[in-house]
Amino acid sequence: KRIRFCGKFLPGITFGQHAKLLRRSAMKENIKIGIIGLGQRGDVMLENPIIPMMKNGAGIEITAVCDLLPDRVSAAAEKLEKAGFPRPAELTDYKELLKIKELDAVYIAVSWEAHAEVAVAAMHAGKYVGLEAGAYAYGKLLLRQA
Repeated sequence: KRIRFCGKFLPGITFGQHAKLLRRSAMKENIKIGIIGLGQRGDVMLENPIIPMMKNGAGIEITAVCDLLPDRVSAAAEKLEKAGFPRPAELTDYKELLKIKELDAVYIAVSWEAHAEVAVAAMHAGKYVGLEAGAYAYGKLLLRQA
């Protein structure tokens, strides 16, 4: 079960989620994404490719950002705002981010040790999940938990 999303494949997508994404695309609505983890990797991904993709009309919208450190959260929100996009919800607890019903997907860029826990929680919350490449080492655990 994989879907091509903004040029990348996202694993773990159910038929119902796929249908929801297709409906959104057909209605020309943006896919609403939350970013969990705004350290070095999450910050780099926000600057390139995420913001440039948004500027080029990729059909995505960052509606929430989350990190344990509030300074990182506010810095990410400011970057999006300075780039001309609405300021996203700012959170320090990923579980609160996962409660946002409007979110379709999450991009997870947390530390290695937390990848599996956050990804499993996101899947249980019904979100599409994008992971850092190294997180695939947790693949068996994620498949068992999903």
